[in-house]
Amino acid sequence: GFSIDKVAPYLATGPTLNKGPAYYKAGETVSVSFTTNEDLDLSLPVVTLNTTATLPMPCTAGADTNDYTCTMTRALLGTDLPQGQVSVSISLKDAAQNTGFASVTVTLDNDNPTLLAATPSQASYRAGETLAYTVTVSEPLGGTGQPTVRIYKDGGIQAGFFGAPTGTDTSFTYTRTVAGGMDGTYTEETDLADKAGNAVANTGTATGWKIDTVLPAIAALGAAAAV
Repeated sequence: GFSIDKVAPYLATGPTLNKGPAYYKAGETVSVSFTTNEDLDLSLPVVTLNTTATLPMPCTAGADTNDYTCTMTRALLGTDLPQGQVSVSISLKDAAQNTGFASVTVTLDNDNPTLLAATPSQASYRAGETLAYTVTVSEPLGGTGQPTVRIYKDGGIQAGFFGAPTGTDTSFTYTRTVAGGMDGTYTEETDLADKAGNAVANTGTATGWKIDTVLPAIAALGAAAAV
């Protein structure tokens, strides 16, 4: 006997990448997993990472022959692949030669994020004023989506000096109301990590600030000597 199959194969689940978000840096391997709606009895899926060249991602079937994992045969290299979004193409063919297609986008990023600016709103502050400190970076960040900022007063770290910043994406402003007892000279360090995991630590700036909450007072007052 025989059967007639006019239905193109398709992905029942996935594609699921081995990293989320789908940003990859130099030295990492791209892998994608998915399940098809039917057994692909005669051939494995054909999967490629499409950059300036078409890079094969050989597939292996799981215990259930509808399950597949496809992985690049080598890690990404920082010098031979373009930056930015590229596609992973998935081609399917069933026993009846019906074909299906799917794709997913990944981003290749080999560059470290850059601290563009880190500046206070003023060079000095007195009690009652709002200290505003703005950090600007070159690209959206990973993790919490925020830089890690460390504040030092006269060389000593000030844990929890700022709360969570306002702003999104590439610009963040930290604020605090100045109060008595905060007097000193302040500097900062910033750690950055982008969505691909490229990181730079201890990025400092020469722009700090001073806090002086003590009112000036007359130290001594005396009458002029008679002539």
